[in-house]
Amino acid sequence: MPFRRRCRITLKNRHHRAMACYYQINYALTDVPDDAAYFYAQFRRANPLPYKTPYVIAEGLRGQGQYVGAYLSWGVNNNGWWGEGEIKFFIDGDGESPTVSGVRCIAGTSWSRSASGRA
Repeated sequence: MPFRRRCRITLKNRHHRAMACYYQINYALTDVPDDAAYFYAQFRRANPLPYKTPYVIAEGLRGQGQYVGAYLSWGVNNNGWWGEGEIKFFIDGDGESPTVSGVRCIAGTSWSRSASGRA
């Protein structure tokens, strides 16, 4: 994906022991058209997420674009909760009335996440 001013790649060792990491980055410096799309990728982790606390999937996105998706994974830490919740999209200055979709629609949680595989 093209970048105009900079590109930042961050690696973090989350293990308690030091490790080696080998990498290679290939790039070409060239002019980027004004209408070229941006690529944003963000990583977050909360374990555990404090009770009834909103979890931000992506923030700071600017410019024209298309939301492609997110990978969500969680463990159920209490009985009777199948992962139901809302995903709120604050688009073009939304504040009080975001676009809302249920997690059950996006992540398939309406099919249950029980250990037995049955609802």
